[in-house]
Amino acid sequence: MTLTVDELRRFEPFKALHPEILEPWLSGFELQDLELGAALPTRLDGEPCSLWLLDAVVRLVGPHPASDAEGKSITYGLLSGPELLQTSLLPDLTSYRLSVSAPGRIYRLPQAQFQRMALELPSLAEWLQLRHELAQLGPVLPHLPQARLHQGGKAFRTWVMRLHSAALMRTCTARELAGLGEADGQWFLLRSFPGSGTTLPLPPGLPLPQLLERVRSEPSLTLQLVQLPHALLGADQQPSPCASSSAIGATGADSRLRSPGAAPRSFNGRCPRYLPSHPGGWSGAGGRGLLPHAGQIPRLPDQARCAGTPA
Repeated sequence: MTLTVDELRRFEPFKALHPEILEPWLSGFELQDLELGAALPTRLDGEPCSLWLLDAVVRLVGPHPASDAEGKSITYGLLSGPELLQTSLLPDLTSYRLSVSAPGRIYRLPQAQFQRMALELPSLAEWLQLRHELAQLGPVLPHLPQARLHQGGKAFRTWVMRLHSAALMRTCTARELAGLGEADGQWFLLRSFPGSGTTLPLPPGLPLPQLLERVRSEPSLTLQLVQLPHALLGADQQPSPCASSSAIGATGADSRLRSPGAAPRSFNGRCPRYLPSHPGGWSGAGGRGLLPHAGQIPRLPDQARCAGTPA
């Protein structure tokens, strides 16, 4: 069964696009024949792919985050279509598993074609800035209150899905970290975008205070962070003290991005654009050539602002 234009337009970034714009991309989507409980493919010819859930429900299972539950797994949430899953953003393919909870139509798109779509369809590129994968919260969870992590199965996944929906994303450089406030919630590292001369190991999930200490030597390093509201973390989770701005350098404003499905808040400052991660990446100069550094995600010119971003 071939994906149709009307079905593709059910996904948020394509709703306003003319059918003639979408038709050339349809042939790249491959329907997956998966039964109840079947594992979703996370690789295609050794590379990540994107999975487009049209009307199926998928279960995400990951490592239990509680300190006394090492080696155990727990369901993080149930994801229902229309929903995009970027397997390149799974923290660990051996610890995180996607399986069919309710059969339905799931289409797979090769990573190379996914990248080309993001390069040629601005609505997709902008939408990708506003979302993160539920699995990306996995490395963050062990840093949250243990009482929250010991909730029962349904209560736990309901809480994690609420975190996912309420999360606020921000992309900035390391020198700007000291200016982040934590009055409304705590900041954690989702991922970093090292340059050619950077060898700094930064595991995802680091809370802001630990991150500040680690990036002192790399003030220009680009980072993607997520803020989780105190109201969902528990009364005992208080804001962590931040180092002074002189610790890393001058602070500055950057883009603040809402979670998937939520209306974007107002943007202040510049709005960097990142394309889907891929081994080798894509160049920012026209977006056609491969970058020499594995996993690097290109940054388009700062003059290119998101729609609705004040000048």
